Amino acid sequence: MKRRTLLTAGKAVRVLATPVTLAADCMMMIGAVVLFPVIVVMLAPSAGVTLGP
Repeated sequence: MKRRTLLTAGKAVRVLATPVTLAADCMMMIGAVVLFPVIVVMLAPSAGVTLGP
């Protein structure tokens, strides 16, 4: 009986792994898109690029 529970739990983890991974990838992509302009504005002056007039 215990072996069956372990197999069922393992199957549940495998089934949930794909949606959790996709959700994490989506959150990282959204974070990268949101933070990219902030990173550019912070690093541009140190690279000698002037922003604005």
